[in-house]
Amino acid sequence: MEVSAKDRDILRRLATEYAAIAALPQQRENKELWKASNDLRPVRPVVYIYQVCWIEMDYENELTCLCEDEFARKIEANLRENIYRWKHMPVDMVVEDVLYCPMAVSASPVLPVKGDRLQEFEGGVTSTHFEQQITCEEDIKKIQIPVVTHDADKSAAWLDYYQKAVGAKGDTGQNLVGILEMRLDAVLYRSKMVPTVFAARQVINHGHVLLNGKRCNIASVLLRPGDEIALKEKAKNIPAVLEAIASVERDVPEYVEADHNKFTAKFVRVPTLDEVPYPVQMEPNLVVEYYSR
Repeated sequence: MEVSAKDRDILRRLATEYAAIAALPQQRENKELWKASNDLRPVRPVVYIYQVCWIEMDYENELTCLCEDEFARKIEANLRENIYRWKHMPVDMVVEDVLYCPMAVSASPVLPVKGDRLQEFEGGVTSTHFEQQITCEEDIKKIQIPVVTHDADKSAAWLDYYQKAVGAKGDTGQNLVGILEMRLDAVLYRSKMVPTVFAARQVINHGHVLLNGKRCNIASVLLRPGDEIALKEKAKNIPAVLEAIASVERDVPEYVEADHNKFTAKFVRVPTLDEVPYPVQMEPNLVVEYYSR
C-alpha cells in the first residue's frame, strides 16, 4: 500500500494539529479527573460526547474528507472527527498523544442478514430495508457462533501505511517548536500586528481575524504554508495593534510575510528552532523529556 503525496500532506497536516491538541496541559488535567472518577473519589461527574450526527455537523467543511485513497479517507475521517470534537464540544474529552492503527480482524455473521438497500445518500449514508430473520422458535437454530479471523499480513500493511502517512520524521523537539509556531495566535504575534501572544489570543477570540478570508476565533488552529490572515476593519483601529506595528523592538521573522499597510500576513513555512526569535535560549528537548515520563 503506497501513500500518494497529496494524501500524505493532508494526513500529516491533520496529525500535526491532532498532536498539538494532545500536547495541551488540559489533557493531563482531564486524565486525572477521569482517574479520580474511576477510583470513586468525590469529584464532579465527567462528561464525554461520543455519538455525533457527523453528516449534519459538517457545516463549514471541517469534516469533509479530501484524501483520494479509501484507507487514507478512513484515517482522515478519524482525525477530523476528533479535532472537531475537541474544538466544538470538548467537555472532559482526553486526546491521547497516539494514533491507533486498526487490525484486520473479521468475523462471520451471527445470523444471516437479508435486506435490500433502498437508497444511498451523500456522505455514505444508506437506507436499507431488512427482512425479519427470526419468526418462529425453529429460526433460533440459525444463530451461529461467529468465527473470528485475523489477517496478519493486512494488519502489517495497514500499520506500514499509517507510519508512511502520519509518521513525523526528525527531532521531536524541533517538531514541537514547529507545531507551536504554526498556531494562529503565534503567526499573528510573529506578524507584529499585536504586542503579545496574549493580545493575539484576545483579538482572535473576539472575532477580529480572518483566516483565508473566513472569520476564525480559534487561537489554536494550525496554519499551513501559504495560509493568509487579515485583521477585520474594527481591529485596524485598536491602539494596541497600531502600537505593535509601529514598534521597533522586534522584527517579523522570515517564515512570516507581513504587510502592515493592509494589516495582512502570510505563513510561508514551518520554521526550525534556530529561526524562531525567542528572547531566551529554548531547550524543547527538556519539555519532551518531561512529558514523556
